[in-house]
Amino acid sequence: MNKKEKDYLIALGTQEKQFDALYRKAALTYGLSDCSMWVLYFLSLHGDMTQQEMTGLMMFPKQTINSAIGSLQKKGYVAFSSAKESYGRKRVSLTAEGKALVEKTVVKMMNAEEKALKAFGYEKTEQFIALYKEFYDALTNSFDEVLK
Repeated sequence: MNKKEKDYLIALGTQEKQFDALYRKAALTYGLSDCSMWVLYFLSLHGDMTQQEMTGLMMFPKQTINSAIGSLQKKGYVAFSSAKESYGRKRVSLTAEGKALVEKTVVKMMNAEEKALKAFGYEKTEQFIALYKEFYDALTNSFDEVLK
């Protein structure tokens, strides 16, 4: 590996961890675990979801998501329901108390994200997302090769 490649890897790794730290700090500021905050975040964007859908979106282990949902349920922030299209899986949704918590926490984060999107610009954001996905796909292919 040459110096330039090493510098790129350091920059990419550092940026990933900076994003993680930023959201972790927000979650802790609001008295939430990382995973609980992300459960609230995705429920506020998608409406009710199954735990399997959350696992696919959030990239946390299933058990971590189950624990976060259980904790949120005990506090009255989420509830379970069944739906035909879920094939027997229970769907998780925000309760009235959960929606109030989202307003005090997640919505503030989303407002900050929206402000950053506007400052960064929508065109650059689209480019960033496309390039990030392209890099992720290339990295996934490389990992698939070395992890065989």
